[in-house]
Amino acid sequence: MQMKTKRGWRRGLSLIETIAAIILIMFAVAVFGATFPTAANAVAKNRNRDTAANACNAELDAWRREGYDKISSTTLKSGSTLLRTASPSSLLGNPASLPAGTVAVTISRLNDTYAVPATAVDTGRVQVTVTATWKGVGADKGSWTLTTIIRQAE
Repeated sequence: MQMKTKRGWRRGLSLIETIAAIILIMFAVAVFGATFPTAANAVAKNRNRDTAANACNAELDAWRREGYDKISSTTLKSGSTLLRTASPSSLLGNPASLPAGTVAVTISRLNDTYAVPATAVDTGRVQVTVTATWKGVGADKGSWTLTTIIRQAE
């Protein structure tokens, strides 16, 4: 910027303009810098949510591939409900990156009206519920649950 002085035209910025520019830059850095930790936490939580959902999907797909006949004959021999809790790395989705993660698989027989109150009678349908739970740092904790019904082939 050119300024006119008693000696003629002079190029450059005044001290006030320089200070104002520095203050604006510092304000912009403070505003944008404050959003980075929040964004990093959101990314971590969403990564854990995706990992848990993938683990649940993989586990449900494995039970679907087993089919009703294999589930009812081997898994539910003695009663109407099976509950299995394991570390995530032992399951098919292999979400070893879930912090303090556990996965619970519940298999229950359904009655004739598809109601959840389990029955010991073989009705030809079971409900498989998979829940992945994790506890990260701070607010990064949660669970993801997927449920499916597997019917006997006709």
